[in-house]
Amino acid sequence: MKKCLLAAACLLALVGKSQAADLSLGLGGDYWDPTPEGEVAGIGSGYDNPSLWTYWVDLRHGFPLIPNVNLQRSDLSSQGFGLSNELTAWDLALYYRLFDNDLFGIGGGLNVRKYDGEVNNRNYDENEPMGYLQAEANVPGTTLSAFADARFASWDGNHSHDYRIGGAMELVPKFKLRAGYRNVRMDDTIDGIDFSQRMDGWFAGAEYRF
Repeated sequence: MKKCLLAAACLLALVGKSQAADLSLGLGGDYWDPTPEGEVAGIGSGYDNPSLWTYWVDLRHGFPLIPNVNLQRSDLSSQGFGLSNELTAWDLALYYRLFDNDLFGIGGGLNVRKYDGEVNNRNYDENEPMGYLQAEANVPGTTLSAFADARFASWDGNHSHDYRIGGAMELVPKFKLRAGYRNVRMDDTIDGIDFSQRMDGWFAGAEYRF
């Protein structure tokens, strides 16, 4: 009995050590310079070129059955002739890493997006469930990598998506510079306001993982 208890304790210690080794926290931010098109509340012409920021926190671990967590805040505001749309999107993604090794990683799960905005002095907010996918691939023998992530939903003829694809370079251990392309689409009715808008463009940012 004592030998069994000792073996079980050793196994738990090894599992706990492995899980602790897999624990990491990523912090990052991107600057995005998109080109808006389409309409919000039936208005949309002469758009200004916005300067938008996105920030995120990403927690990964090795504990079975418990999902990883990604929290993101995106500024999706747009200004144009007769239009002032101040929009913040909060995303909470719970996901699992289906593959995770030194060369590549693939994950997927559920994302809940909260829209919090004001269009022409009218406030609106709504929650939207979305699918979530993400992937990373490292170039062997280098500090270069590629990444992609996507949030998407399609309900009752409405469609929303938000995806990024890009590349990164690790300048020093755990710190990366990154750049790529982002595309956001909102064909939806949010809190009674019709959206038929697309925003896309290049972004650049950085990420540090503890």
